Amino acid sequence: MPRKQTAATAHLELYKLLIEKQRLEQELETLEQRQQQITERLTALASETGELELMTQTVQTVQTGQSGAGLIKGSRMRPIQSASQSKSQATSQFETICLEY
Repeated sequence: MPRKQTAATAHLELYKLLIEKQRLEQELETLEQRQQQITERLTALASETGELELMTQTVQTVQTGQSGAGLIKGSRMRPIQSASQSKSQATSQFETICLEY
């Protein structure tokens, strides 16, 4: 059997609706903030991706010998050393010693 419609019942329903409205408005605000964060991150990722693609192309150009003396003009980038070059440099810089306890 349904309850009688009284002023108190109407006020209770009004209160419930207002609370739900506030909750939904807060949730919408949170979602808009999250959307803004995601958009900013996507923009940053696009920028970083473009820079890395450019660097990759530049390194490939340097490795093929089209750049000249090994340094790119106006840049600090150097060609990647091969494993044998790195290993020979590493062994010439260090000496091995044994300590006994």
